[in-house]
Amino acid sequence: MLMALIDVDDPGMLVLPTHRVLFDLTAEQVQQLTAAQLSRYFAVKQVAATDDNTLLAELAQVGSQQPALLVKTADQALLLTINEQGRQLMGESGHSEAWNALDVAMVQHLILETLLHITAEDVAAGKNIRYIHDTQHALQALNNKEAQAIILLNGIPFRQVRDVALADDRMPQKSTYLYPKLITGLVINPLW
Repeated sequence: MLMALIDVDDPGMLVLPTHRVLFDLTAEQVQQLTAAQLSRYFAVKQVAATDDNTLLAELAQVGSQQPALLVKTADQALLLTINEQGRQLMGESGHSEAWNALDVAMVQHLILETLLHITAEDVAAGKNIRYIHDTQHALQALNNKEAQAIILLNGIPFRQVRDVALADDRMPQKSTYLYPKLITGLVINPLW
């Protein structure tokens, strides 16, 4: 069996964010992305940043203290942190406590599944959601009207990935964009 052993405290090992780009939403689904609806599960802060770098800096600053995400549409930018009702619903997810603490799990369970009713089958079929690693490409998709909304995330601390694995759980889809990547072909040889 091939494996790579990594020090979870290595400062050069990163889990970069994978942003969610939402498209082909119904009017009812778009309505669920308003501050009033999101406040059912999140503390919502309207961000009136003049540029995208300021938005990202605020997301990173809040995310350094607690799980945070940013929902951006053509009309608004909302910085979200989970509230008590959201924590209770996450506790009913059927996943481990470590999984429930992930911002990307909150996106999946509270926003995509609960508010927007986007199922795992919809995701597998490529409906309503695309995943983008590059923040500028995600913002550009929104600006070019290729998306109705984007959900921007912070990177996940590597220890959280370890905690989910130790809880015998699996990370949410498209949440482990590890950097740097292992060198391809370094150890590929016939084993016979």
